[in-house]
Amino acid sequence: MAQNKGLKNNLSHRKGIVLDNKFVFKEFIWNLALVLLSSVLFFLMFPNFLFKGGISLFGFIALAPFFYVLITSNRLGWLYSFIMGAVSYALFNYWLYNFNSLSIFIVTLIMGIFYLLFFFVFKFGLKRIYRFQYLYLAVLWVLFEYLKTFGFFGYSFGIVGYSQFLSPVGRLASVGGVRFVSFLLVFFSAFFAFALKDGVVPFFKKEWKVFVFVCCFYLVAFVLSFVFAPNQVVSEEENSSSEELNILLVQHCTNNWKAGYSHNLETLKFITEKGLEKNSLGKDLDFIIWSETAFIPGIYWHTNYDTDLKTKKVVADFQKYVSEKKNIFITGNSNGRLADENLPAIIYEDKKAFLNRKDYNSAVVYKDGVNIGFYNKQKLVPFIEYFPLRKYMPLFAKLLDKSGAKVWAKGTERKIFIYNDHKFAINICFEDAFSSLTRKDVKNGANFLVNLTNDYWSKSIAAQMQHLSMSVFRAIELGVPVIRATNSGMSGVILPNGKLHFVQPPFRKQADITNIPVNFKRHTIYYYLGDWFLALMILSLVAIYFINIKNYKK
Repeated sequence: MAQNKGLKNNLSHRKGIVLDNKFVFKEFIWNLALVLLSSVLFFLMFPNFLFKGGISLFGFIALAPFFYVLITSNRLGWLYSFIMGAVSYALFNYWLYNFNSLSIFIVTLIMGIFYLLFFFVFKFGLKRIYRFQYLYLAVLWVLFEYLKTFGFFGYSFGIVGYSQFLSPVGRLASVGGVRFVSFLLVFFSAFFAFALKDGVVPFFKKEWKVFVFVCCFYLVAFVLSFVFAPNQVVSEEENSSSEELNILLVQHCTNNWKAGYSHNLETLKFITEKGLEKNSLGKDLDFIIWSETAFIPGIYWHTNYDTDLKTKKVVADFQKYVSEKKNIFITGNSNGRLADENLPAIIYEDKKAFLNRKDYNSAVVYKDGVNIGFYNKQKLVPFIEYFPLRKYMPLFAKLLDKSGAKVWAKGTERKIFIYNDHKFAINICFEDAFSSLTRKDVKNGANFLVNLTNDYWSKSIAAQMQHLSMSVFRAIELGVPVIRATNSGMSGVILPNGKLHFVQPPFRKQADITNIPVNFKRHTIYYYLGDWFLALMILSLVAIYFINIKNYKK
């Protein structure tokens, strides 16, 4: 009898284990599905291969499923976080594969680890916070977004706020920058996630005051974005509302590195002259702009050193062509300099010759045919233009070198160029993703910004649009026009309110004359205060912590 009873208890125990395992498995599948849903929504809210401009409304809910899993999962939250980071960026930055498979692998791995780190920090704080947990989540996310763009990694793609570059919500960036926009979107996702966890009606009854306060705060900010909107100085001499500069944007849509120097130069000259023929009205042309590394041979190097006579001749042909242009001429260039100024250009060692050379990803500016200076790129693309952990990860560094990635030296100086009464600054490629750089340029007097970009390698319209979104936010934040000159799209002019004044279609060889309005007065709030919102986020994090500690003691 006792044996039968023991047998029944044992069977019941085993049955309980089986049922428990089934529940755990179902929970895992459900949570994984929610994480994958968030990854897809994250991908869709940005420009992608399905929707060229992305679906901006998804920005308000994209993170909600992931946040729900984050706050309800105790055992496997770390795994879900890693999956979210890796999958969302594998989808979002899929075009990195066209550069090389190693880059997309490294980015997805690092973003998975970054989300994993976010999980541990979030859970550590959540154990000590029982009021305003959704605010804590939103604030922490925005601070982590900032950390993602800071330091040697410095990867700005995927900031949630950029999803609103074609939406009126994007105007809020003129008040507090792109992270000000990010917080609004993340706040909605966090609020919805906690409402699903605690029950929508009881949660809203408890927290409706905070929800209404945040909405009103952003409504006031939206009004201020119009009150402090830049407007143009009215010219007294001419009966017009603005002054304009006429520019020729040359989009030659060519793989510069494989086309051959001479052939590439002839292509650029041909497209440029075709564009000049469109000047039927005979307007004075102020600018001719080629894209990033449009002309590769080092102008400074081959002018001063006879290390390659064939390439030196191509450089001479380029300079002869530019000398005939009586305006501002800008092109991207590989700016070669001596790596060691105490040594000659060619070093002989063990009967082998080595170039004593380092290269900067540079822009060179000519005025009336005369070279007036170079600007060397300061923010290099990690794992593509330089390898930040080369000493500690030599195997990955060798694989990156074999993949054909071009390693550049890092520039150290910001530059302001002058044309008549106008000042402008140049940023190269994804330097337009860093508000701190562009704000410094405008604070130093730049009336407008020029971005040189070459995203031809991506072979993706989505990549061109994602990059364009960053330039749109720099224009809105600082209240200045932005000129984009790209190899393959999207070349054009962005007005200070973020509207696209003119855009060339992607992956098409063409040159067009357009204009850029200048002489804007009244700067934005972001111009004056910079990243004040980040400081507010840090103070908010401290305040939330002390409010909870105080209530806990009571």
